[in-house]
Amino acid sequence: MAAKKKMMSFPQYNLLMKAVHIAAQVRLPEVAVLSEEDRARQPRARTDFASEAPRLIALAKEVGLELPGLSLEALADDLEFIAELDPVRDAVVDAFEPLLRALDDTLLARRGKAWTTYHAYVATLTKLAETDPQIALKVKPIVEYLSVQKRAKPASNDDSEPKPSPEPVKVPA
Repeated sequence: MAAKKKMMSFPQYNLLMKAVHIAAQVRLPEVAVLSEEDRARQPRARTDFASEAPRLIALAKEVGLELPGLSLEALADDLEFIAELDPVRDAVVDAFEPLLRALDDTLLARRGKAWTTYHAYVATLTKLAETDPQIALKVKPIVEYLSVQKRAKPASNDDSEPKPSPEPVKVPA
């Protein structure tokens, strides 16, 4: 018998609540909600560039460099915002990871258990169908469902029909 899954411990719950509290207090003057396309188009910054940015800002100011539409003050403000938000994000991830793992594990275990039970009943009904035409007629759609492989989502908007599996389950007529 499989070991019982543990519920979220009090310290984990406490950490979760702390992260939610922190997240609620962070200043979010502008929250970005990007589409998949916008997310893909975003430049991928080096995660450590913020440590070099003050040197760049000082040098640009020293030589009097100003780029149109690109403010050094906005850069400094963005870096301050990132420095403030990064630890909050990390705390939220740390807090929610155990919860998400517990939810995923619970769903995986229950789906597996349900799938095993489902298959046991299909196998038994299929065996009974060999001697009972009424059962054979009623179990046929279930067996046909199982004999069709579910396709992975196509890259395009191709709504083609699922293809039969190489070895369909046989149901007596």
